[in-house]
Amino acid sequence: MGDPIDISFIEVGNSVSDIRSETITIKSLPECTNLLLRAFEVEEDQNPIDPSDVVRQLLTRLQGADPNDPSLSPDNNNSNFGHWHFTAGSITISTALDRWESVGSVAFACQLIAAALRIVKIARHVCFNRNVARDNLISEVYIGILFEKLWKIWENSHPQSSTSTTPDQDILRKQLQTIRKDQLQAWAKEHSIPIVNENQKECNKDSKFYIPP
Repeated sequence: MGDPIDISFIEVGNSVSDIRSETITIKSLPECTNLLLRAFEVEEDQNPIDPSDVVRQLLTRLQGADPNDPSLSPDNNNSNFGHWHFTAGSITISTALDRWESVGSVAFACQLIAAALRIVKIARHVCFNRNVARDNLISEVYIGILFEKLWKIWENSHPQSSTSTTPDQDILRKQLQTIRKDQLQAWAKEHSIPIVNENQKECNKDSKFYIPP
């Protein structure tokens, strides 16, 4: 296996913005990747539930991925690093993520994605240190499968949010709903636009503008 490789500095944040930044570095991801991340940006996790034990086990295995593990065979290292962690035993992406309730929340889903992206970064680092080609990392294939599976179970669990409006529209509406009257009053006055609330009454200074659904 050679000398140990330091991976202690390799990290991926759990936020949607951190994940989005990392996905830019992966050459081929399914189209649903951006749809899922946009949906996660809108979702507020109002009713999170605990993930299933199987999904917890999958996350633990992904987070513990270490190329210096002496039990890893050559077939599961270098450009193939991550294969064992995504497929060992009966716990795989397909079997563990059978429905959104098994994941439980956007926050936990982001932990899964971040752990998978970290494996991709580790695989690149390993291949660089061992002078191994890193053009076809198997971990990049699995991260694509993970995004597809998460999007599928998300759609099944959130049909209305997936079809009624686009994630971009929802984000924009939330941004607009936080704008205070005094922030737009000058603009409205400049353009001779009267400002009223949903009841056609003058807004109080501290009220928010009404943004119709």
